[in-house]
Amino acid sequence: MSLPAEDKSYRSRKEMLEEIVVLLGGRVAEAIILDDISTGASNDIERATNLVFSMVTKYGMSEKLGPITYGSSEGEVFLGKEFGHNKTYSEETAAKIDAEVKEYITDGYKKTEDILREHIAELHVVAKFLVEHEKMSGEQFKLAMEGKEIPADTDEEDEEPEAEE
Repeated sequence: MSLPAEDKSYRSRKEMLEEIVVLLGGRVAEAIILDDISTGASNDIERATNLVFSMVTKYGMSEKLGPITYGSSEGEVFLGKEFGHNKTYSEETAAKIDAEVKEYITDGYKKTEDILREHIAELHVVAKFLVEHEKMSGEQFKLAMEGKEIPADTDEEDEEPEAEE
């Protein structure tokens, strides 16, 4: 899981497409390294799918469907999702939305796979480090990608403070 560098509500299409690649990284890594997949990446896949769905239906970022918002959220906040969402498009448009979402995810998956295969040695280094240490800082990741030795995390925040006498 990556932590956001900053909290911002404005995001570009390019940034969102890059986030999709990041979110798919765990699933693609499993497929490449283990030649199998697990439930481990399910939350990331859900987040990537929801992001793409919003890009297509909410933000008008689909070249095929145009700068149009499909669906509107009206109704009480506490009503169930089905009750608070008005479908303002046809079944034909719904099928196009589904196809566009699938295409965005498939393209992101392919790009992720290309990146990880190109950097397979670094992927192994990062995976080994994570198995041993469970987490990796941005600086440690950068060192791994540069082929440099990665120092173990020396963060004192995780340690219990010593009692003073």
